[in-house]
Amino acid sequence: MKTKILTASLICLASFSTFAKTDWVNTDGNPAYTKSLDINTNPKIFHILWKVPVNSDPDTKLFLTWNKVIADNIYFSSYSVDDKKNNTIKSIMNAIDTQTGKTIWSDQRHNFINLQYNNNMLLEKVNNHLFAFNPRTGELRYEKILDPYYLYDDFQSDDNQIYFSSVNLQKFGNLDGLTGDVNWTVQMPKYTYRKSNISFNDQYIVTRFFDELYLFDRTNGAYLNGMKVRDIIDPRMMSYQPVTLDKKTAYLFFQDVDCSDYCSANLYAIDLNQFNIKWVKQKQFINEIVLSANMVFSVDQKKFTEYQNQRVNAINAETGVIEWSWKIPSDDTTHFHAPYMVATSDILFVAGTKHLFAISLATHDVVWQGDFAATELALGDNKLFFMTKPGEGEAYLHALALS
Repeated sequence: MKTKILTASLICLASFSTFAKTDWVNTDGNPAYTKSLDINTNPKIFHILWKVPVNSDPDTKLFLTWNKVIADNIYFSSYSVDDKKNNTIKSIMNAIDTQTGKTIWSDQRHNFINLQYNNNMLLEKVNNHLFAFNPRTGELRYEKILDPYYLYDDFQSDDNQIYFSSVNLQKFGNLDGLTGDVNWTVQMPKYTYRKSNISFNDQYIVTRFFDELYLFDRTNGAYLNGMKVRDIIDPRMMSYQPVTLDKKTAYLFFQDVDCSDYCSANLYAIDLNQFNIKWVKQKQFINEIVLSANMVFSVDQKKFTEYQNQRVNAINAETGVIEWSWKIPSDDTTHFHAPYMVATSDILFVAGTKHLFAISLATHDVVWQGDFAATELALGDNKLFFMTKPGEGEAYLHALALS
């Protein structure tokens, strides 16, 4: 028995990379130091808890319509597959036990799915239908038919409240999460025809309608302020990345696309209390905005053709000052997209094209590295979840234990 345990442990350790070096740079871009790390002396060794196939059917192709919610020790996911044999597109929703990787229940639909979790309620918007499920059994609790024009709108929930926006109806509203009934709606100050995004904290709700930002009171939906984003950027190049609201500082972060030279993103920080621009970082890669420990993490892209020089910047959320940077290894970069990133209160995970890195926010050291081409990173239940796609139609979901 001891021999089997030792062999399994050695196999597990062999699946991860020990480090030759950690490449650091100061904020001025010059190398700071090179440090060797041994995974056996790492004070916080992460390990794969489980790995399960997401799609192993050779007759289907996995689409990139992956939605995920982690709550109550369950990983809820929805994704679409192209059924080539039957010439149909199917959307599948799974509830997976975060500790074991076993499927608790599964459901199948024929439309794209948007998932939210709200106080022991799994919410799903399929086109203009709102469904509420028992998260542990998949049992339907209620179904509401929304206005058909809600098809392309944003949908967020928190504290038994559901916030929605309708571009076509030019309305922003609130639903009761327990019943799906409408509590209130407000008319948008100005017509727009583009997709909207929603973010909120305890005091404010912010929605972004293409070239405008609107600020509402979260309690009653009262309109508080607005900003014409077109005054500061070219709306024709607007990125559809969501707005991200820092719940601690009431700072709003979002990106737009600037193609005056080559296509990159400008990262904006807006103080919602003053409703003005605090700082702007230009020439950033278009990517999801990651917040942690009063830092905004973004990837710079000085030139499209120099993607091998990508750096992860740790930007002070209030001042806009880059406090430290980390150069992504050149064989882990691509000019197509920025690396996937998520952050806990002390670790930043960066997924390159070949490796998954864990960077300490306290010491700025790379403390762990895995040989995974990881995508769809998500944190929950003291675990990091990510997906790998080793081949056509193949996909695997992994759970990395963080302690």
